[in-house]
Amino acid sequence: MIDKQLLIFLWFLGTQECIRSISDRFSVTKSSVHVSCQCVCDAIKNNLAEHVIKWPSSSRAVEVMEGFEEHNRVPAVIGAIDGSHIPIKAPREYSENYISRKDFHSIILQACCDHEMFFTNCYCGWSGSVHDSGVL
Repeated sequence: MIDKQLLIFLWFLGTQECIRSISDRFSVTKSSVHVSCQCVCDAIKNNLAEHVIKWPSSSRAVEVMEGFEEHNRVPAVIGAIDGSHIPIKAPREYSENYISRKDFHSIILQACCDHEMFFTNCYCGWSGSVHDSGVL
């Protein structure tokens, strides 16, 4: 079952198919697609994220700053940060809070990378109406 959950999750991420189509493709219910994706996300968050996505230690921070200066000629930088709006269906409650500046419902994904383009921090969940500077 775990193999199938992972396949469903990867298919969900790699295609633009709706949950109904994915459930038909894998012969499971729509709710099973949702549960599979949630389980894999939780497993990644609880077992992998802290080992893969982490803020650099003091010695690594110096290495990152030197890397940014060497490759990009920008001194004293410890990370490059950006955000993206992930489209969602309008929530039933407080849907106006999720309308982005581009006029669609979304949540914000923000990530920070080092000079080698490895993630050092990721966060997803702020409502789409929040300005980039308000995402913590």
